[in-house]
Amino acid sequence: MKINILGTEYEIKRQTAKENCKLDDASGICEVYSKEIIIDTSAKDDKMAFNKIDDFFHKVLRHEGFHAIFAEAGASQYMEDETLVDMLAMLYPRIKVIMEQLDNAEIESI
Repeated sequence: MKINILGTEYEIKRQTAKENCKLDDASGICEVYSKEIIIDTSAKDDKMAFNKIDDFFHKVLRHEGFHAIFAEAGASQYMEDETLVDMLAMLYPRIKVIMEQLDNAEIESI
């Protein structure tokens, strides 16, 4: 699957840590030079994994997506800030609701 991130096409790939050693300590990685977001799907078969594994995978995708957004925006100092990236990935569903409310606000009533 491909996704457009600020005008740059990234490919989303599914791999396991056995297939990609960069996934040894990570649930996903953003390869900004090859324009790939790679998600470790090993947990899908792990009986001890999260109950809502698809929700977890979406959070990982959002996390890696924010790395790509910062990279493509030229904000590399934020691209490597795992705390900021993780916070945005976790809060994005709530931020989206807020932004939709703001987009739908009637300016005349303000």
